Amino acid sequence: MVGMPVGMAQTKSIEMSEVSIRRLRHGTNKRGEPVTLKHPITGVRCLYLQCNPPHNGEKIGTRQWLYRPTIGSERPWLDWVL
Repeated sequence: MVGMPVGMAQTKSIEMSEVSIRRLRHGTNKRGEPVTLKHPITGVRCLYLQCNPPHNGEKIGTRQWLYRPTIGSERPWLDWVL
């Protein structure tokens, strides 16, 4: 295959629709308290959507796009502020 690193298998992943991304929400822990979740976005490598719990009567909490590339041997979390 042209353009693929040696040893890397080509995988087909189904891209998430805009609606399915909009439906992603924060989670709850064992005690039922709201917690932040990082959802991997299928179809885009290293991209996550972080969903935070709502505050002050909001229905939906804030969200952040996170990019986690491999730089050398490390995988730092990089925030995107839009």
